[in-house]
Amino acid sequence: MRHYYLMAVNVEDLGEFGDPTLEPLQTLAETFTPEIIPQDLLLTIRTWRVVNECGNYVGNIQMRGDTVVLIYPQLEGELCDGLRIQEVRYLMQRPKEWGGEAVVK
Repeated sequence: MRHYYLMAVNVEDLGEFGDPTLEPLQTLAETFTPEIIPQDLLLTIRTWRVVNECGNYVGNIQMRGDTVVLIYPQLEGELCDGLRIQEVRYLMQRPKEWGGEAVVK
């Protein structure tokens, strides 16, 4: 079930893992570094993920105290050798208890 603060998750496939043109994003994906874009009553949190190209994924969040935890588990799909890089954007209401941090699980 989707967390009540989460409004939408948008995913963009950026390309194959190992592509030299995506090297800076690969580093962000491997270090689980999110980018937080605060707006008035909303937050957009952008993260980059290395995913199995045969998998199906769904984004969600959890709140742990004052921290947003970004979740992007594989639901279904065969495992295959190919890896892709995806940009995942979480659009959510800004929680009153939010302390300014987001972590990737």
